[in-house]
Amino acid sequence: MLRSRSILTLFSLITLASCSSDKTTPTPVLLEGRWNQASHTEFYYDAQGNLLRQIAIPKPTDTPFLIITSTQIEEHANNTVSVVPRYTYTRQQNRLRYSDGTILEITELTANALTLRGPATTLATGPLSDPQGKVVTEKYYSR
Repeated sequence: MLRSRSILTLFSLITLASCSSDKTTPTPVLLEGRWNQASHTEFYYDAQGNLLRQIAIPKPTDTPFLIITSTQIEEHANNTVSVVPRYTYTRQQNRLRYSDGTILEITELTANALTLRGPATTLATGPLSDPQGKVVTEKYYSR
């Protein structure tokens, strides 16, 4: 009887020891860092919002890139241009809002890929009060 109890106690201890509470939480993907533009696509819409066409534009020879910090985005045309547009932004989930109100949407963010969509540009042949449609750019970046 004592031997059965010892075996049962030993089995219980081994079972408890083998059950670990090692729940690994996924490492959050950081937006901050350098992102090299791989390509971009332009989406053309009519005034009713129907997609008219989309044009995929291949990777440029002089690779543009972004440097993103927790508060600013720098848009570099390439490695040789010294004038760099710098934008202050805030992030709300998958939206980046520049201080001028421009909104970019993060449609993909992984450790090695970033896709930013927007902003929309109005197409007009006359006054801007009578828009003919819009163009939305989606840019693809990699690390």
